[in-house]
Amino acid sequence: MAEPSENGPFLLPHDALEHLSPSEFRVARPPATVTCAVATPFGACIPNVFDWSPGDALLFANPSTPQTEAVFWVQRALGFAFEQAIWTHAAVLDATLRVWDAMPGKHVCVCSLAETLSERRQLVSVRRVKGKAVDPDALQESLELFSGNQYRIFNISTANLLLNRLGGRSPIYAERPDDTQVICSSFVQKVLVRSLQMPLVKDQFIPVPADLFAHADFFGVPAYWCRAV
Repeated sequence: MAEPSENGPFLLPHDALEHLSPSEFRVARPPATVTCAVATPFGACIPNVFDWSPGDALLFANPSTPQTEAVFWVQRALGFAFEQAIWTHAAVLDATLRVWDAMPGKHVCVCSLAETLSERRQLVSVRRVKGKAVDPDALQESLELFSGNQYRIFNISTANLLLNRLGGRSPIYAERPDDTQVICSSFVQKVLVRSLQMPLVKDQFIPVPADLFAHADFFGVPAYWCRAV
């Protein structure tokens, strides 16, 4: 999977930073609360989290695994372009820079942004809902409400909805998925819909990660590494 050579508009995996030159980094003085610095040959670097907001969706272009390859090709079959289909996982950021997502075997889980960036080593895109800011308290309530949801992609309901999309048929209301079962992108959708009290990606009962990248309800937020001073 190709990665851009410049430091932006997507956040490069931190282990790729050693291939950049010092001139490709911006300089920032991080707030004391920002604890997601990583060591590089040029000193400590941080992502530009001061430009990010609670409720921002984080999309990941994962290294090739059988599961991410399957998501990529399903999204391509749904008509997404390559640069949209590479985003195969979705998460949401809370007010304290924690990352919430639904994952196979873990269901809904939460970890620090530093842990996410250091463990996953993936290209990251930051997307934000257009037209309305997310209230941090409403966001936290929604995250906790849906924290008991289970990750379920290989079930009849999810499979039927994806097959309907592949076949170009709109699902009927009765085919909506079980409200306690999610995939990563539908978890993000549910949290943001409840937090904002507005529909998002409303034309799809079960959005895929590429929807959150390409849909008109979202826009891109700059994501880059800075040299901390």
